[in-house]
Formats: sequence, C-alpha cells, structure tokens
Amino acid sequence: VSDVREAMAAAEQVARETTGIVCTHIIPSPTEDTEKMLTISALDKD
Repeated sequence: VSDVREAMAAAEQVARETTGIVCTHIIPSPTEDTEKMLTISALDKD
C-alpha cells in the first residue's frame, strides 16, 4: 500500500507541474469497467 501511495504522490507532482489536477483517488480493487471510467476527463468540460 505504501508503494502505491508513493507512486501516486510522484505522479501527482508531475501532473501539477504540467497540466494540473482536478482530484485524485486510489481505487483499492478496481473492476473491469474502471478503465472505461478513466477515459472521462474533467478537463474536456467547459
């Protein structure tokens, strides 16, 4: 779990420096449909 949190923190830092972050959330047990949800982008909204 700590490895996942460290990886997320590193990814968040890079994202903040490049495009910004709307929100973050660690999904502990993703389902098969999770990937479909991940293609939704809040940055595409007006």
